Amino acid sequence: PSIFISSFALYDLLASMGLRADYMIGHSLGEITALAAADKLAFREALTLIEQRGYAFHDEQLDDPGKMISLMTSLQPAQELVEESGLELSIANVNSPTQVIVAGSSKTIEQFKEFLDDKEVTNKILFVSHAFHSPVVAPVAERFRERIQHLSFRSSSTRVMMNHTGSFYPNGARDLKKVPDLLQEQILQTVNFQDSILKLHDK
Repeated sequence: PSIFISSFALYDLLASMGLRADYMIGHSLGEITALAAADKLAFREALTLIEQRGYAFHDEQLDDPGKMISLMTSLQPAQELVEESGLELSIANVNSPTQVIVAGSSKTIEQFKEFLDDKEVTNKILFVSHAFHSPVVAPVAERFRERIQHLSFRSSSTRVMMNHTGSFYPNGARDLKKVPDLLQEQILQTVNFQDSILKLHDK
């Protein structure tokens, strides 16, 4: 909650100075801050959303929460390395042309690190609690979705980018009911932040 509150407070300060945005984007957890800043749900409900996300990760006691590893490379070489390794891995984040994050089980990531070291590919295992944005956390994502079904999402003139689809969160009354499902998918699928930034730039 502290990251959400501090980020929202900073936006609120900028908004009080007259800054307004036509589009919003957030990275992973920051996507919920973007939804709140765009007024697609009330602040208190956004805080509940953040809390339930954290509780879902805490309460779902996975046998192996997995690990993540950073590669200093672009997407295509990262995909080729994953394929060549023959390991069961997921591209979790495409952050920039020079950084891609891969996720998987703890054992698999350790094996992948050895593979990357042999290939002399710059890498670093991240100090995170789970293998976010991968199938490893599927039970967590399902628990999260179940806990946020009651929240009310609304239309907004400010569009919010979904990094896992490259499109915007819906505005229509019927489609807004799908937002809990979209937030579940967001935990499981690749955060393609690089492409999302480029798409907003083109707007």
